[in-house]
Amino acid sequence: LGPYADVGGVFEVLAAAASHADDEDVRYNALGSVEEAGPDDRRRDLLRRLADDPEVGGTATRTLQSWRE
Repeated sequence: LGPYADVGGVFEVLAAAASHADDEDVRYNALGSVEEAGPDDRRRDLLRRLADDPEVGGTATRTLQSWRE
């Protein structure tokens, strides 16, 4: 879904899945799509919010770091 992240409503669905899905695989797949979509302000903000999350925080932090290059 990464290439479609800027289509109306897609980012919001990805953000909700990455933040609140009960299934860990769903969360990681949503994060993968966010990473694939590339950096922008909304995606950076989402990853910053998730950086302290015990399940996906490491992935969020690594993605933010890779985008700083």
